[in-house]
Amino acid sequence: MIDDGYVPDSPKWDKNAPATLQKVSEKSYQVILDWEPVTTNKDDDEKRNVIGYNIYRRKQSTVDKKIATLASDQHYYIDKSSELIEGEKYIYSVSAFDNMLRESIHADGQMIIVQPEKKTIPKSPSRMFFAPGTNIAFGNERGDIIISWDAPMENIDNSYASDIIEYEIESHTHSQTAWKQIAKIPGDKNIFIDSNLTPGTYFYRVRAKNSSGNFSQYVDGNFSIYGKLDNIAPGPVTNLEIWYQKGKNYLRWQNPVKDSDGKSLDFTGIKVYRKIKDSSEPFTLIKILPQDISYTDFNINLDSYYIYTVTTFDISGNESIMSKPVSSEPKITYLDTPVNLVAKLDKSSTLTLNWDAVSGAKSYSVYRAPIENGVYVKTGDSATNTYIMSIPYGNVYYYKVTASGDNGVESSPSTAIQVVGNILYKTIECESYLSDISKGVNAVTRPFALEVNVVNFSDINKTGDYLRFSPISTADGESVRGVPLSGQDVDALDDYIDLNQFMSSGTYRCEIWIKKSTDAGIYKIEVGGNTYSNINCYSNNNYDILKYPVTFIVADDATYHGKMVTFKFTCQGKCEDSTDYVINLDKIVVLK
Repeated sequence: MIDDGYVPDSPKWDKNAPATLQKVSEKSYQVILDWEPVTTNKDDDEKRNVIGYNIYRRKQSTVDKKIATLASDQHYYIDKSSELIEGEKYIYSVSAFDNMLRESIHADGQMIIVQPEKKTIPKSPSRMFFAPGTNIAFGNERGDIIISWDAPMENIDNSYASDIIEYEIESHTHSQTAWKQIAKIPGDKNIFIDSNLTPGTYFYRVRAKNSSGNFSQYVDGNFSIYGKLDNIAPGPVTNLEIWYQKGKNYLRWQNPVKDSDGKSLDFTGIKVYRKIKDSSEPFTLIKILPQDISYTDFNINLDSYYIYTVTTFDISGNESIMSKPVSSEPKITYLDTPVNLVAKLDKSSTLTLNWDAVSGAKSYSVYRAPIENGVYVKTGDSATNTYIMSIPYGNVYYYKVTASGDNGVESSPSTAIQVVGNILYKTIECESYLSDISKGVNAVTRPFALEVNVVNFSDINKTGDYLRFSPISTADGESVRGVPLSGQDVDALDDYIDLNQFMSSGTYRCEIWIKKSTDAGIYKIEVGGNTYSNINCYSNNNYDILKYPVTFIVADDATYHGKMVTFKFTCQGKCEDSTDYVINLDKIVVLK
């Protein structure tokens, strides 16, 4: 090793992390020092005989103390000394020496204050709001509650809260007041669904946890589920707009003034959905709001474009169609959401989907999922507003449709429709029984020249023929007179028709498909010894199909191993909004 006769140059601290304090236990600390190797002398000429480094430490206002000597190939040091006392200030320096023991000037001191890492506490989540789940059932069945909250944006010292890692959710019922933890969810989520709940009031509280293990205060609230009160969704929001400013996406819209049936408004809140552009993932629910008209999305990645759509919901869990989407990407426009999706399944398991044509649409995409709120997978495209496919036996599927324009950008998906793929022991097309209906035998004995007919509604919704029964026969001088009472005309009450079908012995589960209309009445169905009363067939939506469930047993017959089954439809009146007493019978789907 050649001696150049010069003192080594002073070590230079690492530019990124020259001195780092770490806490290794409740009262123990260590300091990590890092510097660049010394390869020159004090005149900046090359020096090859540096053989080591000396490490010094001192408390503030005291002299340096050598605490270690290292070989030249080690240019970092970890001070694990028990002399490191919490609350004290220490200054570290390092020098280089050569084989002649000439020592360099000490490097500039690095000060370390031994103190616990500052542990911030997040502020509590805010703006807790609730919504009933979409699968809430009629009457006293079970349902879901969807819980939403805003993430804390700051810690209690007003510093930015960027390290929320988890939320803890607790709940209790009205009768059991002890809080019980029901879930922990990741810190990037702010939606939770509490499922399988009986009607009643439920209390919830949520707190945030950060990476230091500190918890916020709770935000709390409560929500009651009553069972489903109706099937009418609120109208959709309109004029959804978006703009970007300072790392946030701002949304604004107009709320509906009527329900989807055009009548008085039953409207509880707003759901905001989001997806990332070019992602195969579906829209994800990110926020539930009261009847607000704006929302600010703080949780965005500046490298991504986001697509948003908004829905409304009511206390029964009915949800409107999704609004026309908006995107944070400039100059992207979307078509309207497809509406009035209907399905027709024939006895050969061929499924036909129809929906209203969307203005400007060049193509449509059909998606399918095994559960209503599941992941929808694309099954095909159509150039028109009709799609035909086969559905496997024994399966239940939900379908949605989107529309795309010249730019290839998809609209929001339509509301899902359920299709049951059980085939069908038998499908009884009601219109095929027209010639079998005889006055006084299986229909009313009064004249009924225009009371029974086959009507084709294909111009309205392309779902085919219906057997139409009109208890009021205008050809025989009958009319809707309100005699003796409104909705109780003597010319209509107790008028009936029968459909007779031979069926083999066994237990049956059926759906009677009835096309609802503005002139439909209230009916009683009798089949297999069972009676189902007060079935209201009225709707101002020409696309409504009532699939009324009935069950019955066909006793065994030693000769024919079955019996003739009678489906009897008797008029009981009409609601105030209906203009007549008719019933439009589509089919009887027999699911054995």
